[in-house]
Amino acid sequence: MKKKIIASILIFYPILDIIYGIDKNIFGISAPINQVLRGFILIYLITFIKNKKQLVIISIFSFFMFLGEIYYQLVRIGSHSISSDVNYVFKIIFFVVSIYAIENIIKQKILKAEDILKYMIWSTYIISISILISPFGLGFKTYAGAPIERFGYKGLFDIQNGITATLLIVAPLCIYMFYKTGLKRYLVNYLLILSSLSIIGTRSGLIGLILIVAIQMIAYVFITKWTKLKVILFTSLVLVVVAALFLSKNLLFNYIQKQIQILNDNWKGNWYSFLLSNRNLQVMWTQQYINSLPGWFNPILLFGLSYSTVNWIVHQHYSGFMSMEMDFYGVLYNSGIWVFTFITCMILIRAIASFRLMIKFWMDPKFLSAFLSVFIGIVHSFYGGHVIYEALPSLYFACILSISKVQWVALKNVTSNKNQSNKEMRISMIEPVGGHGGMNYYDFNLCKEIKRLDTTVTLFTCDETVSENENFAINKTFKKIYGNDSSIIRGLRFLKGLSKSIIYSKRDHAKIIHYHFFKYTVIELICVIIAKISGHKVVVTAHDIESFSKQGNLFLTKVIYHFSDRIIVHNNSSKNELIGKVHVADSKIRIIPHGNYINNINTEISKEDALNKIGNVSKNDFIILFFGQIKEVKGLDILINSIPYVLKHNKQLKVIVAGKVWKNDIDKYLQQIKINNIDEYFLLNVHYIPDNEVDYYFAAADLVVLPYKKIYQSGVLLNAMSYKKVVLASDLPGMKEIINDGDNGYTFKAEDYEDLANKLVYIMNNKEKMKLVENNAYNFVKSKHSWEIIAQATVQMYKEIY
Repeated sequence: MKKKIIASILIFYPILDIIYGIDKNIFGISAPINQVLRGFILIYLITFIKNKKQLVIISIFSFFMFLGEIYYQLVRIGSHSISSDVNYVFKIIFFVVSIYAIENIIKQKILKAEDILKYMIWSTYIISISILISPFGLGFKTYAGAPIERFGYKGLFDIQNGITATLLIVAPLCIYMFYKTGLKRYLVNYLLILSSLSIIGTRSGLIGLILIVAIQMIAYVFITKWTKLKVILFTSLVLVVVAALFLSKNLLFNYIQKQIQILNDNWKGNWYSFLLSNRNLQVMWTQQYINSLPGWFNPILLFGLSYSTVNWIVHQHYSGFMSMEMDFYGVLYNSGIWVFTFITCMILIRAIASFRLMIKFWMDPKFLSAFLSVFIGIVHSFYGGHVIYEALPSLYFACILSISKVQWVALKNVTSNKNQSNKEMRISMIEPVGGHGGMNYYDFNLCKEIKRLDTTVTLFTCDETVSENENFAINKTFKKIYGNDSSIIRGLRFLKGLSKSIIYSKRDHAKIIHYHFFKYTVIELICVIIAKISGHKVVVTAHDIESFSKQGNLFLTKVIYHFSDRIIVHNNSSKNELIGKVHVADSKIRIIPHGNYINNINTEISKEDALNKIGNVSKNDFIILFFGQIKEVKGLDILINSIPYVLKHNKQLKVIVAGKVWKNDIDKYLQQIKINNIDEYFLLNVHYIPDNEVDYYFAAADLVVLPYKKIYQSGVLLNAMSYKKVVLASDLPGMKEIINDGDNGYTFKAEDYEDLANKLVYIMNNKEKMKLVENNAYNFVKSKHSWEIIAQATVQMYKEIY
C-alpha cells in the first residue's frame, strides 16, 4: 500500500500545479489549493523518517524558520505578507523533509532507487503532453503579456521556470534508466522532454537542453564501445544535424539576429544580464537595500529580510519581478546565513556523493547522467531559480539528491564490509586528562591491550602525557589546557584540541570515539554532539558517577547519555545509579572493571628505603597510608577521629597523608589533628605526588585506609592491591564488590570512626594474617582486573556497535 501511495505521489505530482494554473488563469482563483494538498503529502512523508537525529534536525530547522517569522513581525523591515512568508517557509521545509523522507524510503526498502527514478520519469508524461498540446489552444503562452516579444507555451501550468527546472532535472535520468533497463520507452521520454523544453522557450531551458544533449552524446561516443551499428548511427546523426542546420539556416539566422536585437535594445549588450533575464539585478537591488540600513544592523546574519520583503524590494524596482528568483541568493536574503548554510550543506553533501559515484564509475553513463541531473538542478537553482522553493521541481530535485547519497553510502558500506575481514577496527580514544591527572596509566594499559586484539586505537590526550615506544598511536592534540591562563583561553584550547581529534579520527576512518568522563557539563555535551554530527558512534566510560547529582547536572547527564551508544561503568553499583537516577537504558550499559596497576609499579623497593626517602618516620612504626586527592567525600576526618581510640591500644603507628587538597581547606584537618593532640602521629605531605615518588609511599605502608563517605570505584584501591598491600575501606557497595572482608582486604561501617578504630586495632594485632590477605588481594586484581580481560570485554562491546 505504501509503495502505491508513494508511486502515485511521484507520478501525479504535477497535476497539483495544473490545478493551480487552471484556477488562476481560467477561473481567476489564486487560492493555493495545490499547497494545501502538498501539506498532506508533507505530513505523509514525515511518517517515513525513522531516524531520530533527522527528526530533531527537521524540528529545530522548522522552529528556527517560524521563529524568523516572529522576528520579522517585531523588527518590521520593509513590507510584510504573513501568508506569503508562511507559504515560502512551507516550501523550504517541504524540500528538507523530502530529502530525508526519500532516503528513508529507500533504506527501508519500500521503493528502490530505480523505482523512484521510473516514477519521476513517468510524471513528465503529464508535463510534456500538457505542453505539446498547448500550441493548439489547450494551454497558456509562456510569455503572454510580456513587454518583450518571445515565443513559448507552458501547458496548463502557471510558472514556466518551475516546469523548465523539473524537465531539466529529469531529462538526464531517462538515459540513466535506458542504460539500466535497456527499455526504449525511456528514449521516447527523453525526446518528449527535449521537445517540451524547446516549446516552453525559456533561455535556461534551451541552454540546458543543448548542454544535456551535448554531454550525453559525448559520453555515449567515448564511454561505450564502438560497433558498426554505433558508427552508422553516429554518422547518420551528424549528417542529419548538419542537414537540418543547412536547411533551416535562414530561420536560425533570423532567430539569432532577433536575439541580438533584443540584447542590444533591452540589455545594452550585457550578455550576462541577458542570459539571466536581469535576475542579477535582483541581487544588486536587495544588497543596496541592506546597505541603506543602519550600519550596525545586517539582517543576513540572523533571520534575513523575509521572503515578502525581498519580493517587495525587487518588485519596487521592476514590476515584472514578483520574487527573488535565484534560489541560493533568495534563501540567503530571505532567511539569513544560518538557513542558507544548512540548505547549502544538505545539497553539497549529496552533490559530492553523486560526483564521487561518477568518478568511481567513470565508464558508467548511468552515474554520469545522475550527476548531470544534480548539476543541472544546482546550476538552475543558482542562476535560474525556481527549484529549492518551487514545490514542483523541489520534490524531484530532492529525490535525485537523496538517491545519490544513499547509493554512495551503500557503496561505502559494501566496501567497508569487504575490507573488515582484512582490516582492524579503528577506534579513537579521546581522554584529555592523561599525564596531568594520572590517567596515563589507565589509558596506556587499556590501549596497549586493545591494540593486541587486532584493533587500531589512537589515543588523543594532553601535552603533559609522557610516552615512550608504545604499540599504539598517541596524538597530543590538547595543548596548554591546564595551567594559570584564563578559563576562557583554556576552554578555547580545549575546543581546538577536540576539533583536531575529531577531524583526525574522521581522516583515519575511526568509526567509534571513546570518551572518558569525570563530570557532566556543557563541555562533555559538546564532545558527544560533535562526535555524533561527524558520524561516529560514541562510547563513554563513566569514571565518576556521583558528579552529576552533586553538581546538579542531571539534565545534562541525561542528554549526554541519550546520545551515547554505549556506556561503560566499573561496577554494579554504578550501573544501578545510572539506571535509577539518570534512567539510562540497561541495554546501553556495560560493566567492565577498572584495571590493575601491576605493570606500572615497582614492588622491589624495601620498606626501609622507602621510609628513608619519605623521612620523619621510624622504621618500627606501623604505617597507615591515606593516599590520593583530599576531598570531603574521601573521609580523612573519619580517619583522624579514629586514631585517638587506636592509640589507647597501640601507640607505635604513623599515619601518612599523601595527596593534593581538592577544593578544600587543609586547615580543617590540621585543626582536627591539633584538637585531638595527635600531631606526632601524622605526617602530612599534602601536595601532588609525582609519579616517581608513588612507589615509595606504598612500599612504606603496612596498611592503606580508604575511609570514603561516597564513591563508586577507586583507583587507589586497585593500586594498593597491585602493590600487595592490605586495604581497609568503607563498606560502600562499590568497595564491597572488590573486597571480601577478611579475605582479600577489610571493610568497616562507612562514616563510623569507632568501627574504623576497632578494625585498625584488629589488623594491627593480627599481623600474621596480613601476609595472607595481601597475597589474596594481589592474586584477585591480577586475575579479575587484568587489562587483557578488560580489553577483550571492551573490544567485544565495540563490535556491538561498529
